[in-house]
Amino acid sequence: MSERVVIGSGAVKAQVFEGSRDVERIINKALSYHVYGSEHMNEKGAATGWDGMSSFYSFRKKQFPAGFARSVVTSLRKKGYNVIWKQRQAPEPLGPLKPKVDDFPEDPRYSYQPETVNRLVKYQKIIAKAATGAGKSRIARLAHKRIGRKTLFLTTRGILMHQMKEGYEESIGEKAGIVGDGEWDEVNGFNVGMVQTLAQALEPADLKKETERYFSNKEAELDRDVERIKRARKRQGFALGKIMDEIADYRDKFNESQPSSEEIEKIVRKRYERQKERNEKALKFLETVDLLILEEAHETGSDSYYKVCNACKNAMYRLALTGTAFQKSQAEDNMRLMAVSGPIGIIISEKLLIDRGILATPKFMFRDVTAPTKLYRSTGYQRAYKFGIVENQLRNEDAVMHATHLSSFGLTSMMLVGQKNHGKILKSMLEDAGLRAEFILGENSQKQRQAALNKLGQGKIDVLIGTTILDVGVDVPSVGAVFLLGGGKDEVSHRQRIGRGLRAKKSGPNICFVFDYLDRKNKHLKEHAATRLKIIKDTPGFRENIVENLEPEKFGFERAA
Repeated sequence: MSERVVIGSGAVKAQVFEGSRDVERIINKALSYHVYGSEHMNEKGAATGWDGMSSFYSFRKKQFPAGFARSVVTSLRKKGYNVIWKQRQAPEPLGPLKPKVDDFPEDPRYSYQPETVNRLVKYQKIIAKAATGAGKSRIARLAHKRIGRKTLFLTTRGILMHQMKEGYEESIGEKAGIVGDGEWDEVNGFNVGMVQTLAQALEPADLKKETERYFSNKEAELDRDVERIKRARKRQGFALGKIMDEIADYRDKFNESQPSSEEIEKIVRKRYERQKERNEKALKFLETVDLLILEEAHETGSDSYYKVCNACKNAMYRLALTGTAFQKSQAEDNMRLMAVSGPIGIIISEKLLIDRGILATPKFMFRDVTAPTKLYRSTGYQRAYKFGIVENQLRNEDAVMHATHLSSFGLTSMMLVGQKNHGKILKSMLEDAGLRAEFILGENSQKQRQAALNKLGQGKIDVLIGTTILDVGVDVPSVGAVFLLGGGKDEVSHRQRIGRGLRAKKSGPNICFVFDYLDRKNKHLKEHAATRLKIIKDTPGFRENIVENLEPEKFGFERAA
């Protein structure tokens, strides 16, 4: 007779109530991972014989994160154990089977959206591995209206939080609560929240830490003032001795102006009380959430994101939305995603979206241009990036040439860069070539960014250059081409940047040209380019669409009049 194992699970924790030590060892091994950087631990750590492995299973408590429960139970049953899984009952959904969340008619191409919600209801904790363009915001609204209970849509980006709130209120016609970016206005229905705000609020109030923080902030303030004085006086040509005398005088005046010990104690006590109140408020709010929706859920590997998720002690329904599940470089980060949200419940791939016409078909071109003579194979990364990417005249000219060619077919382009100076160089070159170009970056206001995007969508400019601010959080209009000019090798960012151009086209062929560069001469740039090329070759829907040359006529485009 097979050994009996009893496992219980709730929203956050799973418990082994009955099972031998062998069962626990199996669970521990399944939930083990290599600790990043363990190979660099000091000699004292090495002397203990530690192999660099850690685990999400606690032998002392006989517990592990609830997100692993389904896979642990399945694995043990396959090994022949008689597993009884006592899963805490999730509250019944209160919404209709087919909720209406906007005025769009039912479209069979988007059948995966309600299917995602159906699987959420069935399994309670799932990851929706959804490529960029799948309509994650609409899936989130459908999930909330189907479950019909208090929901928290969690993100790390303020711009996405505000967009989700505005989109929900416009589509549903109901007020959405907001917790983040200086606002705290929760509702009993749909709430949007920022990880950073909630994580900070979850920090327990500590009088000693508040005192240390007060003095640390004052020291930092003094250091900033001193640096400001130094820079100003150097520009004015002051001698070093005179500058140091002025700084010494300023330090004395700064210290004399500080509050008394009694006043500092009052200030610190007030901050302590405020943090205590904020902590209690955050805990109470998170404990009332029934449905937790994680935007860009691959980021749950961060301590703050993970902490906020684990504070949602009653969120039995959990929906993680990400196009890049389990693709982080550190094993612990990948496992944390599953720990808080369960396994992958549905895959909405790029190929599916392309085949259904939801996304434009990308046509990838990997350009191989001559590198500058001052760039060598062994050149360090920073110099290589400067000479091989930012200031690479031939590489930049190639991009401008192709953007000019595309404009003759009435096609607009986006050029994505990693550094401000690169954007400035390209803008000047594009304008010299007779193209209308604008450059938006982090220091531009949201209003300025949107104005530039509107111009691109209306055809008032030919090329929009942008930094990483265009990776997420903006509604990019349909464009004819995306130029990936910033290099790099991060898969999450790379997929997001490609996705910026794959919005379905309103007229003409549903195609977007995507340019990248092989950067073969330098070992660092070559390795990064090879990684980007591999991502494309490993992705169904992408790998079939690598082309040698830009020939818009072959794909049905006609020259503009």
